[in-house]
Amino acid sequence: MPKLSRNQTEREKMKVTVNKNKQYKLDDVSFQFNIQKIDGSKPEKTILITHISNLIKEDELELKVEFTLSPSKESFSKVFLDLFFENQKLSSTPLLISQSTLFSDNLMYKQIVDMSGVEAGSYLFRVEMYELWDNSEKLNFVTKQITLEYVPKRRRDRLVKVPTVKTFPGDALVVDSSETKSIYQKIEQENREESASKRDSW
Repeated sequence: MPKLSRNQTEREKMKVTVNKNKQYKLDDVSFQFNIQKIDGSKPEKTILITHISNLIKEDELELKVEFTLSPSKESFSKVFLDLFFENQKLSSTPLLISQSTLFSDNLMYKQIVDMSGVEAGSYLFRVEMYELWDNSEKLNFVTKQITLEYVPKRRRDRLVKVPTVKTFPGDALVVDSSETKSIYQKIEQENREESASKRDSW
């Protein structure tokens, strides 16, 4: 094999380098320049129960369920909330998700449980949330539970094993957030101050 001249050797080296460069893929270039790949898939919808708080009032138990809708509330229209007491379902509530700008993606729903006649003891409460398809399939299912120590304020002659959930007109479809509540409280306060100033001027 004839010996290559110095110029020919340099040309061969350049040819090998060019061929290697041609083999680079778009992924390699994006890696070198830290280019983020565009993912065409939609963000996954999830419901996250962030906190369940409770407050015992006389023979009533107030449960506040705080939850977050991801990627945003605009991805949801109706969410179901089921409440269980010692593995027995107490209620199933459809929550219409308001698309109002007053509401954030962090929401809260309150339920009042009538504990009249329930003995003192440690009780398990469980919350399940989900979307419901036409075929009754539960989508984006999530659950959270708390154990509460209940001590009745007064003794009852008639005892019951399962409490009941109190319902109020219109409450079944009300979803409220702390942010919205604060706005409404400010509006109410301003209305009261305005009414008081009008009375003073009469």
